Amino acid sequence: GGIKNFLEFIIEEDNYEEENIRHIIPLLRNSANTAYTLLVELLIWAKSQKDETQFMPKKNDIIQIVTETLELLNNAVVSKEISISFNTTSANLYGLFDYDMVKTICRNLLSNAIKFTPNAGSVSIRILDKDDKLIVKIKDSGVGIPSENIEKLFDKKSYITTPDTNFQLGTGIGLSICLDFINKHNEKIWVESTVNQGSTFYFTLPKYL
Repeated sequence: GGIKNFLEFIIEEDNYEEENIRHIIPLLRNSANTAYTLLVELLIWAKSQKDETQFMPKKNDIIQIVTETLELLNNAVVSKEISISFNTTSANLYGLFDYDMVKTICRNLLSNAIKFTPNAGSVSIRILDKDDKLIVKIKDSGVGIPSENIEKLFDKKSYITTPDTNFQLGTGIGLSICLDFINKHNEKIWVESTVNQGSTFYFTLPKYL
């Protein structure tokens, strides 16, 4: 709708100034990115609901996945001047999991952390090696989640979405996808959050032994 309205306005205004068009182009890009993200998440979610997503757990490096995901989201990090902290005690941490599913989980959680963190905020990633589990911890300094909504985040009967720092609503689908993919691994995902102080998302993965 945003893309359509902006383009119609530009076409109908014959004398629309070039400077104003340059201002609108980033808004068009944001609308296109939002629509694209929604379509991708809908396709992934639909496949998971129909059990068309192949589950292929094998030895994979979680550090590699987080690093690749941060590279993918680098433009958003730079544009918002967000400080990223990703320190690990090991060069590699291997788990027994489906590569594509876990990369989708990381992309959703890190993308949310960046979206809901204000300019010049911070996001930290930690991977804890505990017994037979890997625990991934993603903490942001963002807007936080009201306590009454935390239990509903992973409830498929509820639809919880919050405006990000650019006042754009999320799709509400990403966390459902994360939950589905975590369930396929028989693992857990949860969140701790305080309004105006940020959120911390956790999920576990089986360690490769």
